[in-house]
Amino acid sequence: MSSVSSRYKYILTLASFTVFILVLVLGYVSGKTSSLKQLNDQLTTKTQGIKSQLQRELNRFATVVDAYSHNPQLMTFLNDGNNHQNIINSQLLEIAMAAQALDVYLLTPKGLVVAASNYGSKDSFVGRNFSFRTYVKQALANETGFELAVGVVSAKRGVYFSRAVRNHQSQVVGVLVLKADVAQMELSEVLFPLEQHFSFMIQDQHDLVFLSDQSQWRLRQLIVKSKAKSNVKTTVNSTVDQGLNNDELKLSAVISGTWRHLGFDIWQLSNQQMLVHQDSFSHYPWQIKVFAHDKQSSKQGILVALVLGIAFIAVLSLWLFYRERRKNIIRLKRSHQSLAKQVALRTTDLTQANSQLVAEIEQRENAQTDLKATQQQLIQSAKLATIGELSSSINHELNQPIAALSSYLQTTQKMMFKQRYGLVDENLARMSQVIERLIAIVSQFKNFSRKTSQDISHVELGSIINNALVMVAHHVKHHGVTLQYSQLESAIHILAEPIQLEQVLVNLLTNAVDALSDTTNPMIKIDIVRGCGVDIIIKDNGPGIEPHYLNKVFEPFFTTKSLNGLGLGLSISRRIIQSFDGQLCVENDPEGGAIFKIILPNEEPHVCTGKI
Repeated sequence: MSSVSSRYKYILTLASFTVFILVLVLGYVSGKTSSLKQLNDQLTTKTQGIKSQLQRELNRFATVVDAYSHNPQLMTFLNDGNNHQNIINSQLLEIAMAAQALDVYLLTPKGLVVAASNYGSKDSFVGRNFSFRTYVKQALANETGFELAVGVVSAKRGVYFSRAVRNHQSQVVGVLVLKADVAQMELSEVLFPLEQHFSFMIQDQHDLVFLSDQSQWRLRQLIVKSKAKSNVKTTVNSTVDQGLNNDELKLSAVISGTWRHLGFDIWQLSNQQMLVHQDSFSHYPWQIKVFAHDKQSSKQGILVALVLGIAFIAVLSLWLFYRERRKNIIRLKRSHQSLAKQVALRTTDLTQANSQLVAEIEQRENAQTDLKATQQQLIQSAKLATIGELSSSINHELNQPIAALSSYLQTTQKMMFKQRYGLVDENLARMSQVIERLIAIVSQFKNFSRKTSQDISHVELGSIINNALVMVAHHVKHHGVTLQYSQLESAIHILAEPIQLEQVLVNLLTNAVDALSDTTNPMIKIDIVRGCGVDIIIKDNGPGIEPHYLNKVFEPFFTTKSLNGLGLGLSISRRIIQSFDGQLCVENDPEGGAIFKIILPNEEPHVCTGKI
């Protein structure tokens, strides 16, 4: 029995170790593959960006050559025996500087340079013959030419753009050539926006590395081979300096076959392992390769392998722990049964508590509904109380037209008795106007006293202020108060309930009039300030509010009126304004008096048209 147990433990240990190694390998491959995929996506994006930027830059140079080849001065210069050479040289220099080109020069059909942008240097092209150049032959044969080559005179790498120059008879009289500086392109962060761990190379049709951010790669032919193949036939571009031997012109790269089967090209290049993404240009016979160092993906693979290894060890440990814990399964079942009973009892208690909570919520909702109804009744009572305070104003507003109506009636009777019917019609018309005024006054007070709908809508502020002023007009006049208010030049729309806002304005104006009872030359001023919202500012020149009362004026039942007033007006007013998402605040004017400010949201609250 002991022998069987030992053998079982040995097999279990061996199997666990094998699975552990397999987990590490799979973790490393999985982690590195994920990292390589992200890195490959970055390389694809960067390759497309470089291609797009480089093609735009090359197209720009080609456009410059094409545009200037039609210049009449070039045709005249070539037809007239190369007169005014200095002028053409200067123009070519200006073109080279404007286009940021290395050189711009003009050749005859025989390849002789007759004008050049570098005419003033010791290595000037003027007088040299470049008929052997491919770009010259292409321009003469096909109108345009293009070539990657190293300069014979300057020994600098360049991209050559050529264009045939024709006279008015469509005869080729010359060739215009622009040489773009490859070395300058390599330094451009716009063309090649790569971070430090990225590199690039661009090869011509002969696999020659013509552009690269790595100086040791330039002007070398890339030889790519797998580990199984080492013999590759190579050729060298004839445009490159033949002074270098064949070994110096080679750049060897070894492809990793393992990762290639997984869809990744990983090369061993310049003693570094790098991921490569390659693509071709649509208009040029070039290949672009962008490289990224493989160190980070290897670290990612190791990290994932470690995590999975640790997880495997943890799972194995848990499994072993579980096997040991099986000995206590009976005790655990009993504990579970006991716990189940406790949970059942607790569930019953929670169900009862939940029922009580539902009942309390219903009670709270009912109380909230009753509170809203009470608030509306309180607001309605406050309006009726305001109308009671303004009863003298109401009587005065009604007595005047009634007295006028009585006078017109008596006069009309006398006119009818005297058969002066023309004056009777005139008096009847005046009586009609007086009756309309009575209807308007009664309607206004009726609207003010009715219950509101509580619906907030877009309303015009000017009409609400005017209605409030009519309500308190007699009260203001009776107390000898001067009211300053300028009618709005344009309509201002706000979000509010009009009757409730009118109630707030009437309450504030009535309080202001009462506060000015002992003031010489009493005055109330109403200002409208429009900014991110709309401010209604009501200012008086009375004694103001005691500083220690400023924080209490909006409390319910607080009042400074000794004989009348319940102290609810300002409290209700603030609640009304807050229901509009607005504010009602008070402060004392340093020059004397109190300032009440109503801040209301604009119809377009996101638009600020001024400062407060």
